[in-house]
Amino acid sequence: MGQDRHLRPPLGYTKIPLDLRQTPADLERVPNLDYVFICYKTDKQLSVVERDLLVFRRIAELERTFVAKNSPEFKALTEEDRFLSVTYHLEHLNELSRTLREALFGPLGDYYLETRRDVLNDVCCHLYAKYLLPVL
Repeated sequence: MGQDRHLRPPLGYTKIPLDLRQTPADLERVPNLDYVFICYKTDKQLSVVERDLLVFRRIAELERTFVAKNSPEFKALTEEDRFLSVTYHLEHLNELSRTLREALFGPLGDYYLETRRDVLNDVCCHLYAKYLLPVL
């Protein structure tokens, strides 16, 4: 509610461009007239940030398990893992891929894909180059 007809909505809300006034034209510019605006709020940004947080948390968990080839932990790996260059926990990679798949489900998943297309592309390229390509 306000006295300016171009009043901005509160942060996080979207103003509905609808005029519900039934004021006669000669009273339209009276300075003491109050206008009532209708706004709505969407939580799309919250779901995008939540999905980002889940994906980045899974990436961090996977990165913490990665063992470089010239480190002493590399020698402690099993012979099969050293031969296949699997220097990370496969379960964390499975969790990350599951989280990425679930982040793209439903209408909010479509919105997430629209808004975070570049981030998802970077994540997939990083996973392919660092974790999958050495094994292949």
